[in-house]
Amino acid sequence: MGKTTDSIQDINYRSSSCLYSLPGNSFGNLPALERYFVRYHYAPHLAIVLIFCLVSPAVIGYSNLATAVLVAAVMILVILSIISSSGGTIAYGRLFAGSFAEIIFLGSISFLAGSLTNQFILGYMSGFMYYAVNLGASKYLGHFALFQMIRGTYDFIPWMLVLSAAFFIVGTICNEQRS
Repeated sequence: MGKTTDSIQDINYRSSSCLYSLPGNSFGNLPALERYFVRYHYAPHLAIVLIFCLVSPAVIGYSNLATAVLVAAVMILVILSIISSSGGTIAYGRLFAGSFAEIIFLGSISFLAGSLTNQFILGYMSGFMYYAVNLGASKYLGHFALFQMIRGTYDFIPWMLVLSAAFFIVGTICNEQRS
């Protein structure tokens, strides 16, 4: 029994050594598991976030809606390519369609709220709020719940795309009436 406890303490010590607690804080000093996560999980995500931050000023506002949709599609393709290149076997079509539908749906909620209130900050907040609601109450949202691909269902795609189109049309009409 003492041997098991020692090995668990050993594992806990090794797993608790993170980037900040290592002497030198260099990538080479990281244990193998942390090196793996930095290389294959954190670095690609950071690259995608940086690309998005560089591109996002060009797509803010409803006049650049087509550019925003194109950027979303390209970002999904980049992420799927990274997953595929690291040895994963994925169904490109279903994952692309599901991811695209969820992204466009969240964007349309934000766009509609921003257009109705003429406050685009409220629009951004509404998208984040819908995302947060889905973290705990997605079972009550039916076809409009996010994260359905985790359960292996893809029947939400047409529902989200149709409602997204309606939200974009209503938001555009509101913006045109105002100007």
